[in-house]
Amino acid sequence: YLGKDYASACLLTQPGRLRLLLEGDERDWDCRLGLRKSNKTWWIDRSWPKFISDVGLEEDDICLFELTDRSSLTMKVHVIRKSDIPAP
Repeated sequence: YLGKDYASACLLTQPGRLRLLLEGDERDWDCRLGLRKSNKTWWIDRSWPKFISDVGLEEDDICLFELTDRSSLTMKVHVIRKSDIPAP
């Protein structure tokens, strides 16, 4: 899910196509951005499971989304692997 404050800051107003780019990778994933109007929750649909698989995301990895092109709704994804975070 994308937080509604972040979505508002990115000027997201309606569901539609979302292009994801991975930092340091030339591939892209054509996803769909959905909106649950009851609580204004945004989520990434279609191709998100493929993105997870292709990138090798694991539970507790962190994805940071950077809006790189507002007109085409393109976001660069920065992945922080749990395994790269030092234990306290």
